[in-house]
Amino acid sequence: YSQDHYKRDPTPVPAPNEYEPPTYSHDKFEAPPTKENYSKELRNVPAKGREWSEIEIAKGIVSLNSQLFDEAIKHFETALKQDPRNFVALEYISSTYERRGDLNMAIGFLAKAKHLAPKGRWGQINFQIGRLYLALKNNERSEIYLRLALAQGGQVTAVNYTLGYLLYLEERFFEAEY
Repeated sequence: YSQDHYKRDPTPVPAPNEYEPPTYSHDKFEAPPTKENYSKELRNVPAKGREWSEIEIAKGIVSLNSQLFDEAIKHFETALKQDPRNFVALEYISSTYERRGDLNMAIGFLAKAKHLAPKGRWGQINFQIGRLYLALKNNERSEIYLRLALAQGGQVTAVNYTLGYLLYLEERFFEAEY
């Protein structure tokens, strides 16, 4: 830098009572005129891109909690059409089938979700798969997925509890205590 670079700026600093706060563009913003069907228009979200798939997932969750399973699946499938790599939508489809009682379909959708999910999520998904296999009384597969979940750090307390329950059912008490 040259010597001129370090010289003080000659513009005077305004006194405290002369200070006027800056105005920003949002201060001058005028609200658009309210349309008659504005609230209805807000609900008609354009279907473009993956960020809009999150809205479909939210609608699906509301339907799922209301036990409107067919409607929930439609919302989750719409989310998948908007973003084919949205593994969360697949997890919710799995949850919907689980609530319906179709555990094999639920496992299938979790397996698809696992292929799309980042590795950090695998432990959680493996725990869910292991839990579903336990509900199907397929203890061998359940143990495999629960041990995988443990190795991948997915809900360690829940995995240990479920694995302990499985070992207790098989009367493998020494392993269950460990």
